[in-house]
Amino acid sequence: DGSRKVDYPPGALQHLNTEMPWSQMLKHPIVQNAIDKEVQGMFENGTVQYTIVPRGTKLLSQVPGHKVKHQINKDTTKIRVSANGKQEVADVDFDPMNISARVATKDAGRVLFSLCATEGMETAMVDADAAFQQADPGKRLTADERVFLRQLRGLELRDSQGRRIVGRNGDIVALVLLKEIYGRHCAAKSWQEFSVPKLIMAVDL
Repeated sequence: DGSRKVDYPPGALQHLNTEMPWSQMLKHPIVQNAIDKEVQGMFENGTVQYTIVPRGTKLLSQVPGHKVKHQINKDTTKIRVSANGKQEVADVDFDPMNISARVATKDAGRVLFSLCATEGMETAMVDADAAFQQADPGKRLTADERVFLRQLRGLELRDSQGRRIVGRNGDIVALVLLKEIYGRHCAAKSWQEFSVPKLIMAVDL
């Protein structure tokens, strides 16, 4: 799945509008709790860290997504922060010939589950928390291979007087990507290259 969830009693989130503008999300206490958990998790996971970059450095915007699930025993709200992949340029920010991740077809899945049922095998479903953020990020095809993100609007670092913090000579505060993030063209491939060897070791193939 990937995003970090916050659980509430059943029916507690019936009034939440998942289409609310970002400015309203920042003011809503329940959504704010989910935002704080997601952003804090990104830092604790080592996905991003603050850095100072020269003005004019390419920065990918962060795109927050909000989702609510209503279940029998609980309501769940979650925020997923993604990079704006539309701002990436082929042959500059990623290699268009090397971004594909292998996926299983629906027929292959049906055959596998049929085989498990026929042979009396056990099956298990695994959900990885903040999945893509475990993998190393795909590198840019430039001299500086690092990927930088803008700070989330409304959550920028500020000084004691509420002013945005800037570096010398107009340098700006940004986030350097240390692990992969949803939204980038190479994110799925990065996650697959990270996870498949671990899964093979886990099942002792």
